[in-house]
Amino acid sequence: MNLDAIVAKGFDTTFSVTCRMCGCVNFVSLVESDFESWRNGELIQNALPYLNANDRELLQTQICGTCFDTFSDED
Repeated sequence: MNLDAIVAKGFDTTFSVTCRMCGCVNFVSLVESDFESWRNGELIQNALPYLNANDRELLQTQICGTCFDTFSDED
């Protein structure tokens, strides 16, 4: 099995992000300059509007959508 991340068309960077809750490896493709905008203070939803909420959460907290939903349901 090859685990090398392939950059999606239209994007120039793919991050491998491991969920800190379950250990699942996730891949998020994006435009690096947009990522840098976020890292420099732009709101993530403005800098990376093409990512879904789960991918944005994953970048911010290293928690995958499944674990986030489970965690949120426990409240």
